Amino acid sequence: MNTLKFDAVKRQKAKISAVLRVIVAVYLGYLGIKLVTNKETTMDMATAWTFGALFMLAAIIIAGYSIYRFYSDFTAAHIRKGNFDDDDSTKE
Repeated sequence: MNTLKFDAVKRQKAKISAVLRVIVAVYLGYLGIKLVTNKETTMDMATAWTFGALFMLAAIIIAGYSIYRFYSDFTAAHIRKGNFDDDDSTKE
C-alpha cells in the first residue's frame, strides 16, 4: 500500500512552529508599515523610513524561513516505508 504515514508529534510541531513564525513575520511587517506611514512622529522621517524598511525586510526574511522550515519539518514527519510497524511486505 502506498499511503503516506506521518509522525503525528512531528507534524503537529511543524504546524505550530510555522504559525508562530508567520505571526512574528506579520507583526514585524505591520510595525514596518506603521513606521513608514506615520507622519506625526518625533523621529526624523529618514530614520523612520530606514527602520521601517529594516522591519519589513526582516518580515520577508522570517516569512521565507518559516516556509522553508515548514516544508523541511513536514517532510521529516513522513514515516518511511521501512519504518512501518504494520508493513504488508514483512507479513507472510
